Amino acid sequence: MCSANESNGTTSPVLSENPADYGENLKILDSNDQIKELQTIIRDKNTTRSDFKFYADRLIRLVIEESLNQLPYSDCSVITPTGAIYDGLRYRSGNCGVSIIRSGEAMEQAVSVLKDHGVKEHSIILSNLFCTPVAARMVVTAFPDLKILTSELNPVAPNHFGQKYFGTD
Repeated sequence: MCSANESNGTTSPVLSENPADYGENLKILDSNDQIKELQTIIRDKNTTRSDFKFYADRLIRLVIEESLNQLPYSDCSVITPTGAIYDGLRYRSGNCGVSIIRSGEAMEQAVSVLKDHGVKEHSIILSNLFCTPVAARMVVTAFPDLKILTSELNPVAPNHFGQKYFGTD
């Protein structure tokens, strides 16, 4: 799909905001009013830093919880303190998380290091709050088996996030 550039008559590709156009490894949190409100508060220039951090942390928790749901689990049984048997789940293997703030190059390098150390690409989940179509296309092209989980796919990323969150704005 292309879009005409009105200023000089050239065309440039328009990237889709439809997650299905990026393959099955891009997953977006099911949207609901709570998630949309959190995204709205984070994007509002009038949000105080205190509120920004509070609501960003809530959205981060939702993304991480859904990312953990993507991991493989095995059935297990445990004995409770009262002696009852509880049938539950355990992670099938260990897991590791690395926090990277708004840095595509650092993410790409981290994925390469993981792969160099024997981690299979299909075992990696890139969890982020916001993803642009350009970034999604770049990641799925460079790492076709990597899974991406995000709260939204939007052409406008809140680039102020790190400054506002850490108080350096």
